[in-house]
Amino acid sequence: MSTYSGLAALDYANTKFSRGYSATGVGVGVCARHEFVQSNGVGDLQKGEQYANMDWIFACILAHKDPRLLKIISYDIVCQWWKNLRERLKVLPPRVRLVLVMAFFRFIIPKMHIHSHTLVCQMFFSLNLVPGSAQTDGEGIERPWAHIGGVASSTREMGPGRGRTY
Repeated sequence: MSTYSGLAALDYANTKFSRGYSATGVGVGVCARHEFVQSNGVGDLQKGEQYANMDWIFACILAHKDPRLLKIISYDIVCQWWKNLRERLKVLPPRVRLVLVMAFFRFIIPKMHIHSHTLVCQMFFSLNLVPGSAQTDGEGIERPWAHIGGVASSTREMGPGRGRTY
């Protein structure tokens, strides 16, 4: 059961406009405070925002971070995505496999998106209740979309027939 009333990315993932495409979008990891795209933080999405794609991007980003740092993870559907995240990350390939120590993570919903969620969800995932988050809104990923065409096309060379076999 969804705690989010506007899962448009999931609802429209299998429309007639996505047929025939190997990728229907791009997932990006951005620092919420500084709005920098993170190292290895861009990946194609197949048929909408599937957890496997976002798990991979998340694991690739965290491979470059100190595991002892407290991390605030902001995602508009984090209330659904974080469920069983530890188990999903354990089955990733060894190079990016992670064992999460949940004490070092706080999952939140960006301030603009949280109003689409249930009251219980708002209380559990509100950025306003996270000590040290200051006036961060968690919406840093949304602001650069108008200019992100270059990042989206950076995965074009990773398509079928373009990869190297090692």
